[in-house]
Amino acid sequence: MQLYVSNPILQTVLFSIALIGAIFLTLKKRNEEGVLGLETTTELKGYAILAIVFSHVGYFLSANSQFLFPFSIAGGVAVNFFFLLSGFGLTMSFLKKGEGVMRFYKKRFLKIIIPLWLTLIAWYFLDFFLLHISYPVVSVVQSFFGWFSSSDIFHAVNSSLWFVTPLFFFYLLFPLIATRKHPYLSALLMAFFSFIFMRALPHADQGIESLYRVHWMSFPLGIALAQFAAVHGPSIREYMKGWRRPVFFVVFSSIFAYILFNAAIGLPSEQWVSLAAVVAGIFAFIALPLRSRFVGFVGAYSFEIYLLHWPLFYRYGFWFKFVPTWLGLIIGFGFLFLFSKWLRFLTERVSSLVR
Repeated sequence: MQLYVSNPILQTVLFSIALIGAIFLTLKKRNEEGVLGLETTTELKGYAILAIVFSHVGYFLSANSQFLFPFSIAGGVAVNFFFLLSGFGLTMSFLKKGEGVMRFYKKRFLKIIIPLWLTLIAWYFLDFFLLHISYPVVSVVQSFFGWFSSSDIFHAVNSSLWFVTPLFFFYLLFPLIATRKHPYLSALLMAFFSFIFMRALPHADQGIESLYRVHWMSFPLGIALAQFAAVHGPSIREYMKGWRRPVFFVVFSSIFAYILFNAAIGLPSEQWVSLAAVVAGIFAFIALPLRSRFVGFVGAYSFEIYLLHWPLFYRYGFWFKFVPTWLGLIIGFGFLFLFSKWLRFLTERVSSLVR
């Protein structure tokens, strides 16, 4: 159901107070070596998934786009963050210790497949028995193989899952082209095959095709960024000390904000502008001496939140009927965190059985 938010600006302010309070009350000093370690990238994923949820709520769940503005404007950039950080994380792990193809699939791929299947089973079951909604058999079968050819926000079982199709492709291809001797070559090969794949894959609507055009380059860029960080990370961290740290933050956060508020949506340059925002956001973020444990927690469950948030809010968000929207969103996040922990628990149990 769509929400008709009364006094959207006031409700945004009330929600902002709660959100900013949760962030600032959980701040602590960042004590991580390197420029983009696990702690930092997890927190970045936290901000990215918050931006995606806010975008979906502000522009689709709410009938009034004033609600959650300007938190809602970074959804597209946040998706590029996710793809880039996925490529970055896989490459950093590969550069440190390497993994065989089959071990990679068994260890990494299961982390995507198992929670995806569990949530698909749950949504298909609940939709059929509680809401009497059924889906074409072909699309149901395709979904379990990671192929989502439609991003229909209101009628697909979970429109957010278009993200899984390119993610499957990246994870399937990565161990076949990854090389520790020439990581930049891996990035170039991934970019080449991604470009071909995103245009060759059949689409059920133009919306998903435009999404692929905007996001196909971010994962290869993450591979290249990992090599850059592995080589130049210590010198960058050393350089960003003293007076240079606040200068880095002000400059790159200003670039990030400017791009967000002047996004070239729908233009051929949209992907490159979005990637420029991602890079600026990363440099601004690593200049911060503090981290938020709350956002880090959100980032640790970012994939589960991504799989759960839209169907939960749109089709099963009954609590929005009884409370103001800003409070309903806080309650919704409470449910998201609870269900994400359950999903992680079930995923680990199933993974242990498979292994």
